[in-house]
Amino acid sequence: MVLIDEYDKPILDNLRDPNIARAMRDGLPNLYSVIKDSDAHIRFAFLTGVCRVATGDCSPVAPTDPDVPNSGIRLLGLDVRYVA
Repeated sequence: MVLIDEYDKPILDNLRDPNIARAMRDGLPNLYSVIKDSDAHIRFAFLTGVCRVATGDCSPVAPTDPDVPNSGIRLLGLDVRYVA
């Protein structure tokens, strides 16, 4: 199991310094690739973000897709059963 809470917080904490925020954003694909490379050993992964809807280069998947086909990824934040 993998739990990553507030994966986008370092970006938000550095929005006043675009260079640092960009470096934080640009490092996220490294995190995603480690998780993806371990896919065969992960039964459950849960990532949370601080942003209401994480978009652009810092999002692990497209936020408009309720599910990512053939990946096992389910975006709970867009499913009315899980939204508060």
